[in-house]
This record gives sequence, C-alpha cells and structure tokens, in this order.
Amino acid sequence: MPKFGKWTSVWGIVTILLIIESIIFAGILLFYRNLVIEYLDYFGWGLLILSIYFALAPVYIFKKKAKVPKGKSYIHTKTIVDTGVFSIVRHPQYLSMLLVEIGIVLIVQHWLILILSIICIILTYYGILLQDKILVRKFKDDYIEYMKKVPRTNFLLGIIKMIFKGLGV
Repeated sequence: MPKFGKWTSVWGIVTILLIIESIIFAGILLFYRNLVIEYLDYFGWGLLILSIYFALAPVYIFKKKAKVPKGKSYIHTKTIVDTGVFSIVRHPQYLSMLLVEIGIVLIVQHWLILILSIICIILTYYGILLQDKILVRKFKDDYIEYMKKVPRTNFLLGIIKMIFKGLGV
C-alpha cells in the first residue's frame, strides 16, 4: 500500500462516485428535467463556475510559490503556501469538489444525485481531515499555525478574515 494509503483509497472511491454521478447527472439533465425550485438551478451553475477558480488557482500558485523540484508534480511542495487562494482556504481544490457536489444537487434536484453527493461530500471531508494530518506531519508547527489563521474550506470566512487582516483589524 502506498505511503498515504487511506488518503489515496478515499480519493479513489470519490473519483469513481464522481464518474457515476456525472453519468447520472448528464442523463437526468438531458432526459429528465423537472426542477422543484427553479432559481436553485442558477445558484448551482454559479457554484460550478466558482469551483473552477478553486480548482485551477492552486496549480498556478504552487508552480510559482511552492518550491517544487524541477520535473515533479505541483503537489510535491517544499513550503507552506499562504498567499492567493491559500490565504482564503487551506484546501481550495477539495473545496472545488465540494462546490461541484452542491452545485450538481442544486442543478438537477433529484434524489439519486442528492444521495451520491452526500456520500461524496462525506468522503471528501474525511479526505480533507486526512490531508491536514499528513501536512501537520510534514510541516509540523508551521502548518499548525497556518491552520489557526486560514479556514479549512469555508471561503466566506476566509475572505472576511483576509479583509480584516488587510484593514489591520
């Protein structure tokens, strides 16, 4: 089993569920469109668009700030990155996955998607907790301090903290 066996197996399950959910999502979206609350559909699409930022921004920031060895993936960071999107939330790509799940539920409004999304959200959150443990082991007290300053996935709280920090409050 790999070094982070629990972590990789959680993400393997989430990936499989996301693939299944995407197929069902496409089928329901194309063939069975019966919205219970129509305006939630628009909010869901907004969350999907927002999720793109939280998915892609870390790749760019890690390449610039993370001191990744040449030829390695951006996840092989040698330092804690606490600027840009990482000053808002500690796990932006996982937040992106959560936003996608919630967005899909709001767009489709179908019980099957709701059940699959709840499972994915629970597994994603469990994976985030495992990732925090891994990063505490890797970066020790520096990461614990970072955890105190930046929320795990609550981007609204992260934005508020960032604004107040900028104002010196």
